Amino acid sequence: MTLTTRAATRESGYRLVTTILDPRQAPAEALVRLYHRRWKIETAYCELESQILGGRVLRGRHPGAVAQETWALLVCYQVLRTAISDVTLQDSLADPHRLSFSIALRTARDQVIHAQGILAGATVDWVGHIGAAVLAEPLPAKRRRTRVRVG
Repeated sequence: MTLTTRAATRESGYRLVTTILDPRQAPAEALVRLYHRRWKIETAYCELESQILGGRVLRGRHPGAVAQETWALLVCYQVLRTAISDVTLQDSLADPHRLSFSIALRTARDQVIHAQGILAGATVDWVGHIGAAVLAEPLPAKRRRTRVRVG
């Protein structure tokens, strides 16, 4: 199978282990391409564990509390990702891959801790504060992965 990236074209073989027996249900080439996309969800898990939780474990002592805490973490993550996404809609030059999740999280925490911008009856512009912060400190451009993973 030949896979083409922007950086290079190379001939390589992949060994695919799956329980799917019907190739029409999930063609091998599509599954190989999905492998590369899976790293985005791995990044999300890492952001939940290391950034939002800061290495701490969930505090719930029974399944219902753990489920509630998990949903709260997922909501926080989605709100921050939505704010970052909204920045790219307002600023066409902003590269979404270079906008930092940790800066967005730190800015949101600072606003909550200091109760900045909280006035009775006023509209709080979360995206404005978070957006300004992530645009002020963009991440370096990411290089494309073209090497075969060895594991």
